[in-house]
Amino acid sequence: MPFTFPDPSVQQVVVNPDTGERWVYINGVWELSSDQTPEPFVAPVSTGNSALTEAIEELQAEIILLRSDIIELRTELSSVITSNLILE
Repeated sequence: MPFTFPDPSVQQVVVNPDTGERWVYINGVWELSSDQTPEPFVAPVSTGNSALTEAIEELQAEIILLRSDIIELRTELSSVITSNLILE
């Protein structure tokens, strides 16, 4: 499903849910934000099963790390592609 940018008069910052990329609306144009730090996820407090709550917290922490790794890999890939284009 394609990503659709919101109305900039309502929202000037948006995160693509498929890629995790943060976009900002600046000077009439949507641009990829230079700050790609993943937004922290705050888990709701639960009084239920503590083992389940702990497992969920561990998985959420892992998701944050994976998002960061993906962003770093995209940056490296973009750099490699740009370098190869310059060499050609």
